[in-house]
Amino acid sequence: MRWSVLTAVVLLAACRGPIRGEFGFSPVDRRDSGVLERAVVLETEFRLGRENLFFHDYETIFWIYRMEAGPYSQGNFLVSLNETGRTPQPVEIDLRHVDVEKQHGVGVIRQRYEPLKPGDYIIRIAQHSTVVDEAAFRVLPSEEEPEVTDDSTDEIITYSRRTDG
Repeated sequence: MRWSVLTAVVLLAACRGPIRGEFGFSPVDRRDSGVLERAVVLETEFRLGRENLFFHDYETIFWIYRMEAGPYSQGNFLVSLNETGRTPQPVEIDLRHVDVEKQHGVGVIRQRYEPLKPGDYIIRIAQHSTVVDEAAFRVLPSEEEPEVTDDSTDEIITYSRRTDG
Protein backbone atom coordinates (compact mmCIF):
# COMPACT_ATOMS: atom_id res chain seq x y z
CA MET A 1 0.00 0.00 0.00
CA ARG A 2 2.78 2.41 0.93
CA TRP A 3 4.61 1.76 -2.36
CA SER A 4 1.48 2.35 -4.42
CA VAL A 5 0.91 5.75 -2.78
CA LEU A 6 4.54 6.73 -3.40
CA THR A 7 4.32 5.53 -7.00
CA ALA A 8 1.11 7.52 -7.52
CA VAL A 9 2.72 10.70 -6.17
CA VAL A 10 5.75 10.26 -8.45
CA LEU A 11 3.52 9.64 -11.48
CA LEU A 12 1.38 12.70 -10.73
CA ALA A 13 4.49 14.86 -10.43
CA ALA A 14 5.78 13.49 -13.73
CA CYS A 15 2.45 14.14 -15.48
CA ARG A 16 2.59 17.86 -14.74
CA GLY A 17 4.65 18.26 -17.88
CA PRO A 18 7.58 20.48 -18.73
CA ILE A 19 7.71 24.17 -18.04
CA ARG A 20 6.30 26.26 -20.86
CA GLY A 21 6.85 29.96 -20.96
CA GLU A 22 7.20 33.16 -22.94
CA PHE A 23 10.03 35.64 -23.06
CA GLY A 24 9.32 39.37 -23.03
CA PHE A 25 11.87 42.10 -23.71
CA SER A 26 12.06 45.84 -23.20
CA PRO A 27 15.23 47.66 -24.33
CA VAL A 28 15.72 51.02 -22.62
CA ASP A 29 18.23 53.76 -23.38
CA ARG A 30 19.32 54.86 -19.89
CA ARG A 31 22.34 56.93 -20.87
CA ASP A 32 20.70 60.15 -19.69
CA SER A 33 19.25 58.61 -16.50
CA GLY A 34 20.58 59.58 -13.11
CA VAL A 35 21.84 57.09 -10.55
CA LEU A 36 18.66 57.34 -8.45
CA GLU A 37 16.41 56.91 -11.48
CA ARG A 38 18.37 53.81 -12.56
CA ALA A 39 17.99 52.28 -9.11
CA VAL A 40 14.28 52.99 -8.69
CA VAL A 41 12.68 52.65 -12.13
CA LEU A 42 11.34 49.19 -12.96
CA GLU A 43 10.23 48.41 -16.50
CA THR A 44 6.61 47.22 -16.75
CA GLU A 45 5.89 46.92 -20.49
CA PHE A 46 7.44 44.09 -22.48
CA ARG A 47 7.17 42.86 -26.06
CA LEU A 48 6.57 39.12 -25.94
CA GLY A 49 8.50 36.96 -28.36
CA ARG A 50 11.77 35.23 -29.06
CA GLU A 51 12.22 35.58 -32.82
CA ASN A 52 14.42 38.17 -34.56
CA LEU A 53 15.55 39.90 -31.37
CA PHE A 54 17.93 42.82 -31.89
CA PHE A 55 19.15 45.38 -29.37
CA HIS A 56 21.78 48.15 -29.42
CA ASP A 57 24.97 48.22 -27.39
CA TYR A 58 23.80 51.29 -25.42
CA GLU A 59 20.48 49.78 -24.29
CA THR A 60 19.76 48.16 -20.95
CA ILE A 61 17.82 44.98 -21.75
CA PHE A 62 14.99 44.36 -19.30
CA TRP A 63 13.39 40.96 -19.75
CA ILE A 64 10.84 38.62 -18.21
CA TYR A 65 10.05 34.96 -18.54
CA ARG A 66 6.37 34.08 -17.91
CA MET A 67 5.52 30.49 -17.00
CA GLU A 68 1.91 29.49 -17.28
CA ALA A 69 2.37 25.73 -17.07
CA GLY A 70 4.68 23.20 -15.49
CA PRO A 71 6.22 22.84 -12.04
CA TYR A 72 7.66 26.37 -11.78
CA SER A 73 6.68 26.61 -8.10
CA GLN A 74 9.38 24.07 -7.29
CA GLY A 75 12.05 26.79 -7.39
CA ASN A 76 15.78 26.52 -7.82
CA PHE A 77 16.02 28.40 -11.12
CA LEU A 78 19.22 29.54 -12.79
CA VAL A 79 19.61 31.95 -15.69
CA SER A 80 22.73 32.02 -17.81
CA LEU A 81 23.78 34.50 -20.45
CA ASN A 82 26.03 32.99 -23.09
CA GLU A 83 27.93 34.74 -25.85
CA THR A 84 27.93 32.81 -29.14
CA GLY A 85 29.55 33.18 -32.52
CA ARG A 86 33.12 33.97 -31.44
CA THR A 87 34.01 30.43 -30.34
CA PRO A 88 32.82 26.96 -31.42
CA GLN A 89 30.84 26.60 -28.17
CA PRO A 90 28.84 29.31 -26.34
CA VAL A 91 30.79 31.05 -23.58
CA GLU A 92 28.93 31.68 -20.33
CA ILE A 93 29.37 35.31 -19.28
CA ASP A 94 26.74 35.52 -16.53
CA LEU A 95 25.03 33.02 -14.22
CA ARG A 96 22.36 33.97 -11.67
CA HIS A 97 20.09 32.22 -9.19
CA VAL A 98 16.69 33.82 -9.68
CA ASP A 99 13.40 33.91 -7.81
CA VAL A 100 10.04 33.27 -9.42
CA GLU A 101 7.37 35.87 -8.64
CA LYS A 102 3.76 34.70 -8.54
CA GLN A 103 1.37 37.05 -10.36
CA HIS A 104 -2.26 36.04 -10.95
CA GLY A 105 -1.41 32.33 -11.08
CA VAL A 106 1.55 32.86 -13.40
CA GLY A 107 5.23 32.51 -12.48
CA VAL A 108 7.46 35.37 -13.62
CA ILE A 109 11.24 35.77 -13.67
CA ARG A 110 12.36 39.42 -14.01
CA GLN A 111 15.92 40.35 -14.89
CA ARG A 112 17.98 42.91 -16.78
CA TYR A 113 21.33 43.16 -18.48
CA GLU A 114 23.20 46.43 -18.55
CA PRO A 115 24.45 47.39 -22.04
CA LEU A 116 26.29 44.48 -23.68
CA LYS A 117 29.03 44.63 -26.28
CA PRO A 118 27.98 43.84 -29.87
CA GLY A 119 27.59 40.13 -30.61
CA ASP A 120 25.24 37.16 -30.45
CA TYR A 121 23.83 35.92 -27.14
CA ILE A 122 21.60 33.19 -25.69
CA ILE A 123 19.65 33.44 -22.44
CA ARG A 124 19.06 30.00 -20.90
CA ILE A 125 16.55 29.23 -18.15
CA ALA A 126 17.39 26.15 -16.07
CA GLN A 127 15.52 24.42 -13.27
CA HIS A 128 17.51 22.07 -11.06
CA SER A 129 20.45 22.46 -13.51
CA THR A 130 18.40 21.27 -16.51
CA VAL A 131 17.80 23.81 -19.32
CA VAL A 132 14.04 24.26 -19.82
CA ASP A 133 14.01 27.15 -22.31
CA GLU A 134 16.20 29.64 -24.14
CA ALA A 135 16.09 32.68 -26.39
CA ALA A 136 18.76 34.03 -28.74
CA PHE A 137 19.36 37.70 -29.56
CA ARG A 138 21.88 39.98 -31.22
CA VAL A 139 23.39 43.20 -29.89
CA LEU A 140 24.22 45.67 -32.66
CA PRO A 141 26.90 48.34 -32.48
CA SER A 142 25.75 51.89 -32.02
CA GLU A 143 25.61 53.88 -35.23
CA GLU A 144 26.03 57.14 -33.39
CA GLU A 145 29.25 59.07 -33.71
CA PRO A 146 31.03 59.70 -30.42
CA GLU A 147 30.60 63.23 -29.14
CA VAL A 148 33.60 65.46 -29.70
CA THR A 149 34.44 67.40 -26.58
CA ASP A 150 36.28 70.67 -26.32
CA ASP A 151 39.73 70.13 -24.75
CA SER A 152 39.12 72.96 -22.30
CA THR A 153 36.09 71.21 -20.76
CA ASP A 154 37.48 67.65 -20.71
CA GLU A 155 38.71 67.12 -17.14
CA ILE A 156 41.08 64.31 -18.04
CA ILE A 157 42.86 66.39 -20.65
CA THR A 158 42.77 69.52 -18.47
CA TYR A 159 44.38 67.83 -15.48
CA SER A 160 46.83 65.72 -17.49
CA ARG A 161 48.46 68.61 -19.37
CA ARG A 162 52.07 69.19 -18.56
CA THR A 163 52.94 72.54 -17.10
CA ASP A 164 56.63 72.43 -17.94
CA GLY A 165 56.05 73.22 -21.57
